[in-house]
Amino acid sequence: MLSETDRSLLLVMTRLMDGEQLRTYGALVRGLPAHPVNREFEALSGDAGEHVRQDLVERMVSYLLRLWQDHPELPGLYTAVAKGKESVRETMETVLRELYNPAQLDVLHRTYVILDESTRLRAGRNTAGRR
Repeated sequence: MLSETDRSLLLVMTRLMDGEQLRTYGALVRGLPAHPVNREFEALSGDAGEHVRQDLVERMVSYLLRLWQDHPELPGLYTAVAKGKESVRETMETVLRELYNPAQLDVLHRTYVILDESTRLRAGRNTAGRR
């Protein structure tokens, strides 16, 4: 079951994605079992300490990398949004600031940085392997 925050975020995503992206995203969200890292992120207090945040980041990265491995189309859903990358980024930043507390935003940012680097490294290996 989705939390109220997840439902709010999903509503925003419906405004940013096209029909095919929404079907893919919706099928994925409906098919995902509950995972402890999601509940921990939801419950993270705004004043959570550094150790708590970093521990959650590491587990979120691990979880999301496995999720992306099982669903390779997932990372591309966000980058292929028809409304334009800059517009989507600005919209998502605004929405995230409204939905999450400072500690959650910090965890999301750190997680994104690590995943972005991992994605670039993987893309570089795939490009090098095709030469």
